[in-house]
Amino acid sequence: MISGEPDQEGHRNANDNSSDSRDASVAHDTTSDVLETNSLAETDARFKALVEERSFLREEVAQVRKTLEEIQRNHEVELGTIRVQLAESRSEKEQAEAQYKGLLGKVSTIRSQLGERLKADAVGLSS
Repeated sequence: MISGEPDQEGHRNANDNSSDSRDASVAHDTTSDVLETNSLAETDARFKALVEERSFLREEVAQVRKTLEEIQRNHEVELGTIRVQLAESRSEKEQAEAQYKGLLGKVSTIRSQLGERLKADAVGLSS
């Protein structure tokens, strides 16, 4: 059997234990370094992704704010226009009501005058 190679059952020579432990220690240190490097790389990548997402969300919030402000301005303009139209409608209604009352008064006057004339004509015809 060659030194360092396992026998048929997969066991190594007792003399090879010290080299195995050194190899395992080096492998562990290398694995540890790789894992630490991977962990730092993953953390850095996640951090960069979060920064990019934050930046994107800030831009989106700014756009939504601008849109909201524009909608509010348009709403104020429309509301102002509607208020003016409402004031005009109320004024026209008041004028129409005043005109109606005036016409109603004239109709009442004409009715009474016609009633008086009919009475006078009736008296004139009966005499």
